[in-house]
Amino acid sequence: MDLTISTIVSAALALIIGFVIGFAYRKKIAEAKIGGAEKKASARIDEAKKTAETKKKEIAKKDVKTVTKKPTREVKPTGIKERLQKFTRICKEKLKNAVRCLLSAPGARNAIVIVVIALVILLICFRRILHFLGLLISRHRSLQLLEQASLIQENDPAQSILCSYRALRLFLILARMERRKNMELLAYASAIRQTYLELLRKKYPEDDGASHTAKSEQLEQDLRLVFNHYYAVEYGKCPCSPADAADCAKAVTSIHATLKELLPYSLLP
Repeated sequence: MDLTISTIVSAALALIIGFVIGFAYRKKIAEAKIGGAEKKASARIDEAKKTAETKKKEIAKKDVKTVTKKPTREVKPTGIKERLQKFTRICKEKLKNAVRCLLSAPGARNAIVIVVIALVILLICFRRILHFLGLLISRHRSLQLLEQASLIQENDPAQSILCSYRALRLFLILARMERRKNMELLAYASAIRQTYLELLRKKYPEDDGASHTAKSEQLEQDLRLVFNHYYAVEYGKCPCSPADAADCAKAVTSIHATLKELLPYSLLP
C-alpha cells in the first residue's frame, strides 16, 4: 500500500517535472526562433530602409539635374539681341576679374597710373599729328584750287570765283585767321585787317604807321573784292564775267603773298 502510493506520487512528480522541463525547453526554442525571426526582420527592414534612402538620393539628384537644366534651356538666347547681351555680360565679368587681378598684384596701382598717363600723352600727340596732317592737306588743296580757278576763268567764271574763294579760306586757316561762327564775311575782312595791322606793328615797330595802315587797307580791299564776288555767285545777285574771275584770282594771289611775307614760318604754301 505504502509502495503503491509512493510510486504514484513519484510518477506524478516525474510527470510534473517533465512537463515543466518540456514546457521550458519548448519555450526556449520558441523564443530562439522568434528572436532569429525578429533579427532577420529587422535586418530586412534596415536593408529596405537603406535601399529606400539610396533610391531617394538618386531621385533627388535626378530632380536637381533636371531643375538645373530647365532654366538654362529657358534662358538660352535665341535672338541676336540676347546673344549680344550675353556676350557683353561675359566681357564685363572677365574685365572685372582682370581688373581685380591687376589691382591685387603688388605695384599694380603705380603701373596702371603710368599706363594711363602714357595713353593720355599718346592721345594728345595723335590729335596734334592729325591736325598737322589736315593742315598739310589743306595747304596742298589750296594750291590746287587756285590753279583750277586760273584755268577755268574763261569757260566757267562763276566756278572760278568759287575756287578762288575756297583757296582764300584755306589760306586764312593756314595763317591762323579762322572765321568765327556766324560771322559775316565783310566783318571777317575787317577783323583780318585789324589782326594784320597788329602783327605788322609787332614785327616792324620801327616803320612808319602810315605804311602799316596802307598795307592793311589794301589787304581788306582785296578781301572785300573776293567776298563780294562770292556773294554775287552764291546768291545770284548779278552775272559774273571772266574779268571778274580774273580779278578774284589776282586778289587771292596778292592776299597769299601778303600773308606769306608777314608769316614766313606758317604753313602757307
